[in-house]
Amino acid sequence: MRSVYLNIFKDHQHRELVSRVPHPRGINPRLWMAATVFVLLSLLMFLNTDKAYAQASINIKLVAVNSTDEPKKLPVKFYLPKELEPDDIINLGNFKMEYDVDKSLYYIHDEVDFQPKESKTFKIATKDVWKITQEEIDLLKKQLEESLSLLEKTPTYEAAKQREEETIKQIDYIYSKQKDYPNDVGRRIEQYRAYVNQLEEVKKEVFSIDYLEKAAKSQEENKPINKTIKFIIEVKNPSDKEERTVKEKHYLPKEIREENIVDSQGLEFRFDEKKDKGYLAKEETLIPGEVKKYTVVLKDIWNIPVNKTEELRARAKEAMDELANSIYSKSADFLFEKIQRKLDQITTSQSTKSVAKEHIGIFRVNENRYKEAKDDVDKLENMLAIVRAKKLKELEQGKVKNILQKLKALRGLAALSDAIFKKRLSMNTTWKIIITTLLFVGFFTGLHFFVWLKRSAVMGEEQGPKPGESIKEVPKPGSEQKQPA
Repeated sequence: MRSVYLNIFKDHQHRELVSRVPHPRGINPRLWMAATVFVLLSLLMFLNTDKAYAQASINIKLVAVNSTDEPKKLPVKFYLPKELEPDDIINLGNFKMEYDVDKSLYYIHDEVDFQPKESKTFKIATKDVWKITQEEIDLLKKQLEESLSLLEKTPTYEAAKQREEETIKQIDYIYSKQKDYPNDVGRRIEQYRAYVNQLEEVKKEVFSIDYLEKAAKSQEENKPINKTIKFIIEVKNPSDKEERTVKEKHYLPKEIREENIVDSQGLEFRFDEKKDKGYLAKEETLIPGEVKKYTVVLKDIWNIPVNKTEELRARAKEAMDELANSIYSKSADFLFEKIQRKLDQITTSQSTKSVAKEHIGIFRVNENRYKEAKDDVDKLENMLAIVRAKKLKELEQGKVKNILQKLKALRGLAALSDAIFKKRLSMNTTWKIIITTLLFVGFFTGLHFFVWLKRSAVMGEEQGPKPGESIKEVPKPGSEQKQPA
């Protein structure tokens, strides 16, 4: 077990952040402090954990300092990291928590007594929300497995299986990034923030019922990214007279993550949560006036695959065909034309060669076009769902109407019965009717039996041999037997 410290607001090479509020020259510091509340905030986090991060919690340390020579009661206010919610707080100590509507963040605050030049350290405990759990990963894989099982014995099964394997590989990669830094909570949180949006997108796709089916239909057109783009990074010693150690941040386009870097030239990939983009960093010593250049190679991820646009076209056409003669036909026509226009713009713009910056700009415009087209396709499919539901309702109502007509006919028979039997029969009368019916049936059956018995006793005797005659052979049908002379 060990304690690992983290400062999430500064570079993680620094162990603490010291913020000073300078007072204007010529003004007594005590008078300045009387008008201005000075609080030194330093955020430190430590995690008591083993290699498995089992049930880990984070302790946030807050340091406040009274820099004056007088005892003072000062307000201490601290904004919590954006990932934290009230349920994630384990122990606030004496602090109170409130919500800042303008910043959309929770903060804690308290009034604290300080002695002259005194610093105080406060600690709050929170859940470690900056990690992906094994349960989440297992759930996503289980959902993919169940979705794939629904496609067994279908033409798209093999393509869907390939897409499932690719998605699992992506999930495992994201999960593995937090394991790269078991003893550095700061870097683990950095990695979490770098991939949290990507993971949410994967979740959204995985829990879509027809995700694998749709992906499988266009799987054959998926091709690995082979194109690359080069970025030139320049590092310079600003001094012409002395050797200096330089550490700079070189920010990358916001879409780039560590796996998109083909050659980093030895620079380290990091993630800036505030700017929501990655950067490359390297600390090195340069001689006076020295300039170094690095050629970083990145995968060209700034293209929308053709299969994605064609999939939207196919979905839009399928919905449009069924909506053509419906009450939504005009709205569907409008949306369909808009979708086709957006997708055509994407196709045309991506076929044009351009320099790197323009290429990235075109992609970002096309990304918005694709999102708008996808939203419009969803609207078409919602209309289609309403039309199909209405048809199903009409069909069900037709079945119900037939049943009601039959019930109405039965009610007619019941009315006829009421007309014949205006009042309910008594039990005595009912038994009389039953016994009379049985006697009649018995008498008729007996009479019929005796008549049949009497007739059967003499039936066929006129064809039989008379006394003294021999039995004659019955001739075959269609033939005549000659009498002997």
